[in-house]
Amino acid sequence: MVEKDWHELKEAFLLGVLFHDVGKIVQRAQEDPTRLTHQEWGYEWLLKHLPEQLKHRGLIAQIAKLHHAYSPKKTPFEKLENLSVFHETNKSNLTLLAYQSDNLSASERKPVSIEEQEYGAWQSDLALTSVFSKISLTHDKKKPKYNNCWRFLPGRVMSEIDMNYPVEDTKLDRNVYKQILTDFEYDLKLIGENLNINNALILYEKYCSYVPA
Repeated sequence: MVEKDWHELKEAFLLGVLFHDVGKIVQRAQEDPTRLTHQEWGYEWLLKHLPEQLKHRGLIAQIAKLHHAYSPKKTPFEKLENLSVFHETNKSNLTLLAYQSDNLSASERKPVSIEEQEYGAWQSDLALTSVFSKISLTHDKKKPKYNNCWRFLPGRVMSEIDMNYPVEDTKLDRNVYKQILTDFEYDLKLIGENLNINNALILYEKYCSYVPA
């Protein structure tokens, strides 16, 4: 592999790792968010919105789809012959590397008990929790952590003017995420074929800083 090809492949891998969870925004903007997993939502979105001229765009999309595990569901985009998505997957082990990296990055989180899972089930309208909610001088250690003492960050685009202060309770309907996603897509289209890891990182920070896992 010549140096130029390796540089383009490395850039695509880094973009794939950066965009691997973009489906979490896409999923929350849908009328039926659980119809697909966030990996599959991200996969479809990337194939639709990544610049056509971008090298190895299929690899970027596949990293989003495979970063947890391969899903047997077939999406409409897989039926398009001109995308050569599976060729991108088979040409390297980079999707496996992204998968293992994602596992390692999550390994620092301690296991969640069944009791805590009951309190912490995934909800599409739940806002990002402020980390300062965990600081308490009076908390009873015998009680689950999810005991209605949280503060939440309203869903919005990051701004250098207004601080996003946590509030006692906030629910975000899909229209909030739909607007964030629309603005994200607009900026991505403006960047076009000039997309690289640097401006993609700025985009991600701007639009994804207040999106929960």
